[in-house]
Amino acid sequence: MVKNVVGIVGPTGTGKTALGVTLAHALDGEIVSCDSMQVYRAMPIATAQPSAAERGGIPHHLMDWLEPTEKCSVVRWCTAARAVIADIHARGKLPIVVGGTGLYYDALTQDFRFDDPAPSRGTPPYHTLTLGLDCLERAHLYARLDARVDAMLSAGLWEETARLALAHEHTAAQAIGHKELRPALRGEITKEEAVENLKRATRRYAKRQRTWFLHQTLDVHWLYLDDGASDEKLHSEAIQCVKKWMEETA
Repeated sequence: MVKNVVGIVGPTGTGKTALGVTLAHALDGEIVSCDSMQVYRAMPIATAQPSAAERGGIPHHLMDWLEPTEKCSVVRWCTAARAVIADIHARGKLPIVVGGTGLYYDALTQDFRFDDPAPSRGTPPYHTLTLGLDCLERAHLYARLDARVDAMLSAGLWEETARLALAHEHTAAQAIGHKELRPALRGEITKEEAVENLKRATRRYAKRQRTWFLHQTLDVHWLYLDDGASDEKLHSEAIQCVKKWMEETA
């Protein structure tokens, strides 16, 4: 029997975590983090890992999972995610896959095969409803991202970057936030230049994520933050959408 999985995708900074927690409370679910950098320990600020309060008592799997010196590939993540999802299903709960790493998400939900020269799609292993969060106006999203960077800096991103001395070849060393601030810590550029580089890199990353989910991920049901709806109304719409879908697939 093919079982249900709900996904929440979209550009960084659009509130995917908060929506995931709301859905988990409403639908007896657990979160599976789909973020290639949130898998790492010791870098919660740069990777925007939710605090204990923000998690709201909901289990978050595949977050704080690996040491920063370990490598995480799409195959390794998918293998772990399938096992976590099977365990969630076995306990009668709903897996909610939340994150912005499009390749990981599509590989999981569309069963990408990586044993051929070019990855190919297999048979989807789950009934999947994919919700997407985005802003209709790019300026609205960019303002959210700039404010998020400022909050991360206030929360100690400079100190976290200085603490985490990683060799360039480590995957975790490529986390947006750390790699933009390191040159300033080495005295190569000013702190002001580093912050501007970080904001620019964050906006570019969001643009790449948006492009991926619009053109690669199948059948996304989009919800827009600047469509005149409060977070409460948007979350309510998402809950009703998932409930209707679950009734149809029962």
